[in-house]
Amino acid sequence: MSKIPYSFVNNFDKFSFEFTRVEQQQDMPIFHFHDRYEVYYLFSGERYYFIDNRTYHVKPGNLVLIDKHTIHRTTGTFNDGYERALFYFNENFERQINDRFPSLKLFAVFHKDMHVIELTDSQRAYLEKLTYTIADECIQRQEGYQAYLEALFIQLLVYINRMSESKNLIAPKLNVGNSKINEIISFINENYMHKLTLTDITDSFFISMSYFTKTFKEATGFTFVEYLNNLRIKHAQYMLRKTDLQVSEIAVKVGFDSVTHFGRVFKSLTGVSPLRYRKTS
Repeated sequence: MSKIPYSFVNNFDKFSFEFTRVEQQQDMPIFHFHDRYEVYYLFSGERYYFIDNRTYHVKPGNLVLIDKHTIHRTTGTFNDGYERALFYFNENFERQINDRFPSLKLFAVFHKDMHVIELTDSQRAYLEKLTYTIADECIQRQEGYQAYLEALFIQLLVYINRMSESKNLIAPKLNVGNSKINEIISFINENYMHKLTLTDITDSFFISMSYFTKTFKEATGFTFVEYLNNLRIKHAQYMLRKTDLQVSEIAVKVGFDSVTHFGRVFKSLTGVSPLRYRKTS
């Protein structure tokens, strides 16, 4: 198989695979986070990838690693069209792999401060061949394909870990944004639980409102309110999963002064109410 013929999505119990080919520039409508590990590989085109408080200029042959619960979003450059593959690993798969191969620690690579890897030509050839094989199995679905896919996803994890340990790997440099915006994003990340307004930010960092809103949007692809709300909901999700705190208590702890507003924002970003999320997580 030399080329994946179309865009498609395949979801399985433990992992998922997506391939997308678009002819015109598209942006992810909102930045988001999820309970799965994500691997993003760009075949062609160029993208900007926002991960936490940094934006990367992603080019063909770049591999992007996204940890669970990490805020991220892709947006287009001036170039039209792109082709990319997405691989997702859920927590059930992580537990299974850790139980079967406890000494390998295959998911530790997602926790490193290394989000984008620039592959060599030989690494690209290997990874693309592996991707084509995965796509072919998803499409053909011959006998035993799910067991074979599981083996291929383990192979992918092992290969990513080997690449991450190579001394020849170079993480692409930040191509957009500036140090002031990165400083502000770090400040927001550390103070999201307090009342924060645009005026608070601009006064604290001695910049104009118009400059901040324009530059923040250019650097991240998001407005200040979008970023702050998503960050707060991310932390709320963690508390809903890991604590027995009441929803009203969690709302206050992540910076909302109204539980009604918290519930509305939570559902708009996750698709479910806080209580429903707690029951199903």
